[in-house]
Amino acid sequence: QLEAINRGAKVIVTPTIGKVPANSKLPIKVSFSPKLEQPYHFNIVCAVRRKPTPLVLQVHAEGFKLHSRLEVAPIGVDSYTSTVALSSEGPSSLDFGPIHVNEALSRRLFLINTGKFPLTYSWSIGKLCKTTADKSITLEPASGSIGNGGRAEITATFHPTSDLDLKDLELVCNVHNSRKYKLQLQGAGVIPEVKFSTTAVRYGKCFVHKQGMPANVQEFDIINQDYRPVSLSFLDKELPHLQISFENGVLGPGLSRTVKVTFIPTEARSYKDELVFEVNSLTTTSIRVFGTGVPVKLQLEKVAHKSINFGALQPGNTTTKIATLVNKSALAIDFRLTADDNSMGEHCVSYQPRQLSSLAPHSSCSIKLKYAPSLRAPAFSEELSIEYLGQLEPLLLMTGSCQGVSVELDHDQLTYSGVVVNSRSIRRAIMTNSGDIGAKFKWDTSQLGKWFTISPSEGYISPGLEVVFTVTFHPMLARSDVRCEGIPCQIEGMATPVYLDLVGSAVSQVAEREIISFSTEVRKTETKNIRINNPTSLRWTLTPVIENDSFFGADTFILEPGETRSYAVSYRPLKMTQSRGSKLDDGRWTGFHNGSVFFALPGGDAKLILLTGQANPPAHEAVISQEVPCKLLHTIPLRVSNWLPKLQRFDVTINKIRFDSSTQLTGHEYLDVGANATGEYALSFYAYRECLTTAEVTFKSPSTGEYVSYELAIKAVAAGPIETITLRNIVRQP
Repeated sequence: QLEAINRGAKVIVTPTIGKVPANSKLPIKVSFSPKLEQPYHFNIVCAVRRKPTPLVLQVHAEGFKLHSRLEVAPIGVDSYTSTVALSSEGPSSLDFGPIHVNEALSRRLFLINTGKFPLTYSWSIGKLCKTTADKSITLEPASGSIGNGGRAEITATFHPTSDLDLKDLELVCNVHNSRKYKLQLQGAGVIPEVKFSTTAVRYGKCFVHKQGMPANVQEFDIINQDYRPVSLSFLDKELPHLQISFENGVLGPGLSRTVKVTFIPTEARSYKDELVFEVNSLTTTSIRVFGTGVPVKLQLEKVAHKSINFGALQPGNTTTKIATLVNKSALAIDFRLTADDNSMGEHCVSYQPRQLSSLAPHSSCSIKLKYAPSLRAPAFSEELSIEYLGQLEPLLLMTGSCQGVSVELDHDQLTYSGVVVNSRSIRRAIMTNSGDIGAKFKWDTSQLGKWFTISPSEGYISPGLEVVFTVTFHPMLARSDVRCEGIPCQIEGMATPVYLDLVGSAVSQVAEREIISFSTEVRKTETKNIRINNPTSLRWTLTPVIENDSFFGADTFILEPGETRSYAVSYRPLKMTQSRGSKLDDGRWTGFHNGSVFFALPGGDAKLILLTGQANPPAHEAVISQEVPCKLLHTIPLRVSNWLPKLQRFDVTINKIRFDSSTQLTGHEYLDVGANATGEYALSFYAYRECLTTAEVTFKSPSTGEYVSYELAIKAVAAGPIETITLRNIVRQP
């Protein structure tokens, strides 16, 4: 029976003969191996001695095969409906093609169970020769099981990390108890063909950079010689001395991109850096950058040349000075000398060279400076600058002067208004010699006629001094307009004389007189009004003439026909008056500021208002009250204004009225304040204990006797803590 069965399947019964002891068991092993894919039903008969009937074992089995199919999806296709079946009879081909190093490409494989029973599978990578390319292939999943009618998706990924070829590798899919699929791999990992036009950027020696200097720029190209676009990016890092002009992005096949590198050395040293560019975010290429920073050493050969003094020349003389410019740098420097040409021309100063020049390393050139004055000029200073490498720096300072005669009058016209016939009116003109040489002078009195007299008419004026001329108008006849214009005064050493215009009017009537009195603190203003009536039908435009600089008012005063208006006269004394002296014939007092305001009215009338002013001592500028901690130096600023158009020096007096003997209230002995300016005086206060200090600080001009004062009330209070010190320690430990 077994022989008949073994023609369709292999059945082995073990043992086929034996003996079973009493009350025991004997296991029988039946092994079944089908040869056909069909169901099997058969009996195995066992004959037992002395048993009338045999034992029968019924065997039911089914022989089957595992059926499978392996398919591959084309590159870029996601659906498995477009797959291609692979053969299990011989090796098939799985092509990845060439891909860039560090990129990855996946192929989708589908193993399909076409049978009625589950199957298991496993993948392996076979080497046809010795190679390490197998490390670039991964399979996911590498093994598994598939139910009847099911399918499994296997992803084969090629991820090369170097330049390699897959021709020596094959993938083997082993379906257990069934077929074996072999896939011959094709593909290669290639490096992107991106060419850099250079591997190193060399700047050589460059000047240490300053703001405004020209940049040191070099360029190189990146060329994509690959058949595919590549992604380029610059891996930026902190390099303060390099500026890279490059935009990250994609570079198409056959295209190029320019990289601009700017070298800005900040120190005098050698530089060596690397610029790293990343291709496809996977591979990198380094470009080396070399350069050396050298300092700029462009200077005058001698420190004394920084100040060129031409000295004091006479008009028409010429002097020349030479300064040497040295380039101690390691590179040549182009430079140009610059100055204020208008100011240099006014001072008759010139320089050479004026054009753009180049100075080789460790060489020098001469700068020629010339001073040729034609007229007297006061002391001057001119700065010569040098422009190089985008920098503008002062190079040297030139000083000099041209001595000569410089004489001028404080007024070029004197006006006399409403002078009564047979009376005299005196004005003063001051001649000042601001030059460096004394000179003789002489007035041409032949043009004065019978109206004016100048005294002295001739003389000598020393340098830096003044001569006061008394010019008297003494009309003998009434005349509304008396003019002697362009009276010349010849000055020795001057090509042209100085001129004086004299203008006056003589009236025959005695002007109406009244007195207006003012009283105010010195340097304070008090204003009073003068009422004037125009009884005529004509418009009046009056030009008031005010005598004495302590009084002032509007230069012109307009009255409409039939109008009565007030003319404001202000009194602002700059000096304190003395005590009242003797009484004058006009009712005013000596010792006061006496002046007048004269109105020459149309029709020959006149109105003369006498002015008298009393300037009282000034009140305190301010009363300063402060609280100051003890044992702490405190500075009190006191502001002092100079009311004169020239520099004033004030002597400082500190008068302590109420004070503690240990208290210190100190300051400088004097204070200089510029013309019409305000200065600040620093008064120092220091107290050792609590007290109240009252004092008066006076700033007095020794030349005029005028002063400014402050009243102080400073309270010294208890000093607060200087610092809080916190001590922390372990208990019972020092």
